[in-house]
Amino acid sequence: MDNLNSEIITHESYEWRNEQTKQFGKIPKIKFFPHSCQVKADIIREAGLDNKDREKELSTIRKRYGIAESRHSHARLFEAELNNIMLKVKKAVYTVGLINNLFTQNGGQIAEPLTLLQQIVLEERAAKFRTEKSTGNKEKS
Repeated sequence: MDNLNSEIITHESYEWRNEQTKQFGKIPKIKFFPHSCQVKADIIREAGLDNKDREKELSTIRKRYGIAESRHSHARLFEAELNNIMLKVKKAVYTVGLINNLFTQNGGQIAEPLTLLQQIVLEERAAKFRTEKSTGNKEKS
C-alpha cells in the first residue's frame, strides 16, 4: 500500500486471515495497519455506502435519549458488508467446487460446466475491456 513515489512513506499495510465467526463460520477477514478503522471508514465513504440521512436520524435519537455517539460506525459497516460478501463468495466457491467434483471426468482438472462458465466470463470481461479501452472510460464493475 505504500506509495514509493510519495514524499512521505506511511508504512500502511494490510493482511488477510481466516477468522471464525458465529454467524458465518470461518471466513477471510482483512486487517489494515496502522489505522484500521480510518481506512475502513474511508473505503465505505469512497464506495458511497454511508447513509447520511440514517446517520442524522440516529444522531437525533441518541441526543433525545442521552445515548453517546457511536464510534467507528463506518468501520462496523465495512465489516458487515465484507462479511456478507465473503459469505456469498464462500457459497459460490462451494458450489463451483461441488460442480467440479461431480462433473470432472477421468482425472480431469476442471469440469466442463466450469470451463464453459470461465469462457463466458472471460469473453464478457474482454468485451467490456475493449469498450473501456476504445472510449477511454473505465467503468466501475
